[in-house]
Amino acid sequence: GIVGEIYVRSDPFSNENVISYIENEGGEAWLVPLSEWFHYTAYSAKLRAHKRGKPLDALKTVLTNWFMDHMETHIYKQARKLLKDREEPTVSEIRHYTEQYLPFECGTEAVLTIGRAIVFAVDNGADIVVNVAPFTCMPGTLTTAIFRKVSQDYNVPIINMFYDGEEGTNDKLSIYLRNLITNK
Repeated sequence: GIVGEIYVRSDPFSNENVISYIENEGGEAWLVPLSEWFHYTAYSAKLRAHKRGKPLDALKTVLTNWFMDHMETHIYKQARKLLKDREEPTVSEIRHYTEQYLPFECGTEAVLTIGRAIVFAVDNGADIVVNVAPFTCMPGTLTTAIFRKVSQDYNVPIINMFYDGEEGTNDKLSIYLRNLITNK
């Protein structure tokens, strides 16, 4: 499973084609989709509207969430045969796992990274989780510290990758992937 900072995980140039690297080493990569961020921002807006006591704003966010969920469900139905086991968790499901390590309301994408990594380990059967982030990224540094405990709690290796423009960052994954393939 590939989690982490939204831009780096989604841009092959920024992550040195990490998906291709994993697959060329014999692994199977599952990248968290960009839609996770859209759902997170809508979900967070709903929480803030409820907290501020603004029922009209809360209703708008409920309708926005409903529309996004409806459209995504429709698209997933069309692609179900291709995606099979690739259904994404809801933000509520991600939040459930995150809150034992970091308050969801902290307002950083780190909550998505932590929760989704745990979903990969618990619900999706990932043998390894790769956390990608740009060099000096504060949420990336935060998740790296928390992932030590998550890795122990869920018995899954979590490899933290910081990209700074230097070539060869993904080479660090090679030994982990080869060990997984050898020991399977």
